[in-house]
Amino acid sequence: MRRFAVATFLALLLTGCASAPHDPPATLTDEHYVQLGIDQAWEQYTSAWGSDEVRPTVDIERTIQQSDWAPVMVECLHDEGFVDVALGDDGTFSLTSDNSQLQPYDLATYVCSARFPLSANVYRPFNEKQLDFLYSYYVDDLVSCLEVEGYAVEGVPSRQAFFENPGGWAPYSGIPYTGDAEWKRINEACPQSPGDEIYELE
Repeated sequence: MRRFAVATFLALLLTGCASAPHDPPATLTDEHYVQLGIDQAWEQYTSAWGSDEVRPTVDIERTIQQSDWAPVMVECLHDEGFVDVALGDDGTFSLTSDNSQLQPYDLATYVCSARFPLSANVYRPFNEKQLDFLYSYYVDDLVSCLEVEGYAVEGVPSRQAFFENPGGWAPYSGIPYTGDAEWKRINEACPQSPGDEIYELE
């Protein structure tokens, strides 16, 4: 099974932006951030299948918000011929097939990510208000939820340390879940992301 989760996908993007300033220079446009996300999606593909892979030309159809990502990707992957891709209740989508389908599926996932990239506000480094909101969600809500579900969360940083390295820690880091069913269960109980509200704090 090949499963993609929006929170995992975004974690890769945010880690790549973690060293950037909280208030990016005005010269970095929305188009820059959207292209950054598309480029990182391609890097994710080539890290699995090799740097000599030929990158397809894909036109952007429209940008989308985080909450729309999984259902839009599922519809797009159906259009690409992967009709057995299913949308999960936990913000994931998955394909169950033999290994011969994994590379074509990953390539189609890149194509769909390039056709429907996340909006620039998703990729842009968080400002202090957004970081404060995210830290409060992580510590006050998500950590407590995971502990109720039986998972100990270690290494919780101070608010200041989190501000200095926002990509360096998340409550799900190191969680020793076992199997897809458990992953789905804990993600439904304890969503990794606070949702689109954080992008309204710019």
